[in-house]
Amino acid sequence: MVTTEIYKVRSDQETVKNKRWSCSVSPKFATQLSVKADDHLRIRREDPDCYLRIREIHNKDKYPLRVPERTREDCDLGHHETVQISTIVPQEAYMEARQTSGLAETVWDDGAQENILVYAPHGGDIEFGTDDTAIRLYNKLTANNHQCSLWALHGFGENAFQRWHASKPALTNGNYPGLEQVSDREYDLVISFHVQNKNYTAVGGAISDDIRKAIVEELDSRIKDRYEFRWRHDNMRWKGASKANLVNNVCRDGGIQIEMQPIIAYKYRKRVSNAIYSVVEGSL
Repeated sequence: MVTTEIYKVRSDQETVKNKRWSCSVSPKFATQLSVKADDHLRIRREDPDCYLRIREIHNKDKYPLRVPERTREDCDLGHHETVQISTIVPQEAYMEARQTSGLAETVWDDGAQENILVYAPHGGDIEFGTDDTAIRLYNKLTANNHQCSLWALHGFGENAFQRWHASKPALTNGNYPGLEQVSDREYDLVISFHVQNKNYTAVGGAISDDIRKAIVEELDSRIKDRYEFRWRHDNMRWKGASKANLVNNVCRDGGIQIEMQPIIAYKYRKRVSNAIYSVVEGSL
């Protein structure tokens, strides 16, 4: 780990100052850490740790680490506070992370299978219920003799969303060792789980319209409380259809991105995983 102070961003650093979880580093500091733009850093300190995403390499070595006001407020980081920096973001085992407001990484993978990947990058207290839903689906698939891998992050503690909501972890270079392990190949099917603060649940991703529609119909049939489910890309906020999105990038024909509204993730995780399994199982 490397020790440094936190400095304010310049007023002209537009790509840094208006973004959550953002920072910039100097060329010398980037070389010292062996990092680049879009890599993530873990901030170690006496208060609960947090992570930052490098948005920019700025041009003055006098200021190794610049952090904008919004991110400092979200993570309770002080201007000129001295912190330790690590390039490995998840560092605790699961139970230790729960006890210390840390971040744990789970990877279940044989290092070779290319059938199915299920993942949840915002589990624990970050987006509650997403990792549990992913694990339920993984268990259902493997219990029925389907080859499957799982990757999940679990962040805990007060303000877990502000401290641990990993922004585009697939763009990083080695900051999440478990992700590195499972993202080194293409899969027949990839399914990711998220929570969105909307009044509907979206079934996105670049997989075919027919499969997304079938999942929505299955969710409708299993969850009887008149919640709204959407499958059309033009009718949802987070489409998950970009090739740059991990759910599609490591999937041969486009993956499935589930954006649950909070009540669905809280109450209906088993029904969601069973609904998805019932649709995709026949095509595997």
